[in-house]
Amino acid sequence: MNNKIFIITVFISNIAFGAVIALPNTLKTVTVKTTNRVAQKSAEELYDRGLDSSVATQKVQASLQNDMQTNEIMVQNILTSVTALNENDIISFIANASLHNNKVDLSSYETLIALVQHKSHTLLDTSLRLELEKLSDANERVKKMRTLA
Repeated sequence: MNNKIFIITVFISNIAFGAVIALPNTLKTVTVKTTNRVAQKSAEELYDRGLDSSVATQKVQASLQNDMQTNEIMVQNILTSVTALNENDIISFIANASLHNNKVDLSSYETLIALVQHKSHTLLDTSLRLELEKLSDANERVKKMRTLA
């Protein structure tokens, strides 16, 4: 009888206190591995165009203002909101801007307009402009939240 009570007590305490025990930093490692994906691919595109690897990386980081995590979140917002764009379009846009030493602010409405026009080379309709305006506001909130953290 005492053995059953002991086993039940251990089982319940494991359930109750199991959530308190810290888990390994698996989320941090996943975040670090995927955080620089767009920046790395943009630097690889510049490398394929003939730039030195370290120079390409520096140009992309300077263009993205050294905030890779925020930019990665904003890229994911763009990909889920604008169906006309894919990741390669964004990578190409960032690579071109980096090559010319231009800053890329993915929370800027003007940058989002330029990104869509870079892809399609056409005029934007009203609904897409409104969607880009909402996306710009959402990315601006992401940017502010990341700076507060």
